[in-house]
Amino acid sequence: MQITKQREAPFAFWERDKINMAKKRAAIEEYERGELNRPTFKANPIPRACSVLIFAKKMKQDELARGQRIRKNAEMSYAKAKMPPTMQKYADRKKQEPPKKPEVEYTFKPDIGPTVTAK
Repeated sequence: MQITKQREAPFAFWERDKINMAKKRAAIEEYERGELNRPTFKANPIPRACSVLIFAKKMKQDELARGQRIRKNAEMSYAKAKMPPTMQKYADRKKQEPPKKPEVEYTFKPDIGPTVTAK
């Protein structure tokens, strides 16, 4: 036994490490026991701003605002829209020309016999 003690003497850190490990194990066990005693979770009531009735009203307002925004953007685009210059000239010229006379449809249509083809 004494020989073992003599050989162990240079390794004094071993005792210190055993004490530290025991402290760590005790701390872990303490933490695990303390976790079980934690109070139960209690949620706060749902805020009024998140209730279903207000959500439906908010969605309706958003949809109306979206419709107005789309309509406004469409009107702005229509106001800015114009044809390329050559197309605009052609359209103006078409408006100024007198309308073409409709083709006269004749009431008499000759009776043409069956088609004859070479055999």
